[in-house]
Amino acid sequence: SSVNAFLDDLVEEWTESRQTDALRFYNRVADDVPILTDPSIKQLVTAVLDNALEASPTRIYLTAMRQDDALVLRIDDRGPGFEAQVLDNFGKPYNSTKPGAAKGVGLFLVVNAIHKLGGEVKAANHPAGGACVTIKLPLARLAMAKGAADDPRRTDPDRRG
Repeated sequence: SSVNAFLDDLVEEWTESRQTDALRFYNRVADDVPILTDPSIKQLVTAVLDNALEASPTRIYLTAMRQDDALVLRIDDRGPGFEAQVLDNFGKPYNSTKPGAAKGVGLFLVVNAIHKLGGEVKAANHPAGGACVTIKLPLARLAMAKGAADDPRRTDPDRRG
């Protein structure tokens, strides 16, 4: 797969499964590179998109770009934004203003999983309202070695050697 194919699949699957047209996707990745797609990365981005949709049901934005040797995914919404204590404790478990015992776990898992991949996650509020979550993933951790795309052990889990 490639970065652009991964992004296209992600957007298509998320939009269809949520049955919404709220997402606007801007792909600014000019230099497509082969990557190994991992369903967990898609799940992490999906969790952030779901949070944005919950805060802003009519419009959210996903912007993909390449910054140096990293893939940067920026999710923006038009919701109320993060409360100050949520931003101050971003990435910590149970850090949410939503009611319920398990609230705030999703972003905690996203932040920790992205950190394990060598990336980072940042959250901020827009001055005019709404929130922004930026995910930065090092392409070296996702990149496919030259010729690996032809190796069935890389794409077929039953043929790993």
